[in-house]
Amino acid sequence: MQRSVRTSILGLQIGLTLLIGLFVALGANGILASVLIGLTPAGGAPPAPSTAEAEGAADEVAAHADNALLYNRNLFNQAVDTPAPVEAEDTEALDPAAELAEEQAIHAALGAPVPSDVRFLLVGTQVAEPAEYSLAILKDLDGGPTDDAIYRRVGASFLNEDATIVAIDRKRVFFQRHSERDRIEYIDIDTTAADVAGRARKAEAATVEPEKAKARTDNAAEKQAATPEVRPTKVASVGAVDPSAIELLEPDTYGIPRDMAEQVRLNPKIMQDPKFGQPPQIQPVYKGGAVNGFRVLGVDPNSVYGKLGIENGDIILDVNGQIVDNPQKALSFFDKLGPDADVAIKVNRRGRPKSLTYKLK
Repeated sequence: MQRSVRTSILGLQIGLTLLIGLFVALGANGILASVLIGLTPAGGAPPAPSTAEAEGAADEVAAHADNALLYNRNLFNQAVDTPAPVEAEDTEALDPAAELAEEQAIHAALGAPVPSDVRFLLVGTQVAEPAEYSLAILKDLDGGPTDDAIYRRVGASFLNEDATIVAIDRKRVFFQRHSERDRIEYIDIDTTAADVAGRARKAEAATVEPEKAKARTDNAAEKQAATPEVRPTKVASVGAVDPSAIELLEPDTYGIPRDMAEQVRLNPKIMQDPKFGQPPQIQPVYKGGAVNGFRVLGVDPNSVYGKLGIENGDIILDVNGQIVDNPQKALSFFDKLGPDADVAIKVNRRGRPKSLTYKLK
């Protein structure tokens, strides 16, 4: 009797425990359901975006892509602090037919530009997109404030504000000559110092009386005699810049003949003679929004620059300790050579620093 009572009590306890557990589970389930219902929008699942909204989103993505493209092409006026790195790539010469079409298009847009008689040489150009970021490197045959070349973008002025650049292509720089009724003139990359002098003499003969023309010619001759370092009528011969004459004196040290250095200083255009290989392309490299050297691309191993130890893809960082912040400084070896003045440059070659030294021999 006593044993059966105990069994009944135990069964009752187990039943009560199961019943309490069931109520607790139902209560928790109700609470969870109410929370989930509160998180669900009243209209059910969110509606799919309309066609107009989808197109607007696509336009926004495309706009960002366009902005990124413009940013990467903005080589000389970065708008942010962390520009995309400049990657080295091989460049090919423009097809002659395409080059002629480009030249004809520019001439048609500018009217009838004429060869200029200004005493400047066009050392090189950097054509960019948009066009206002294109760069022209000019050298003043009269020396100007300094003996260095100058570099100007579209819209910039030179010649004491008398000339404003309006267009730049691969072989010419076009500018508006204000003192000549805003006439459009151009300087060709193949023009030499002798060509400039010849055009200046023709212009004088056509506009000035013979006596005045002769007086100006005499004054020009006197000026040239007083400043022998500037001789625009002296043209270097191609044979004077023979790459094979450059000698490797010791590892990373090169000897340059004195007459070669003098001829290149007087006429930098001689370095572009195709006899000695295609001139390299100069591409700025940016770091923190500022120019951090210039990358040299398309270096022909048999050209003057190849014989000077410059390799394709090298980034020229400084010349004689001076930071390279413009293209002219990047290739200014010959300008700084002297009897007792060597030239040392620092380059970044595939991520490693390297020094090259040049001496007169």
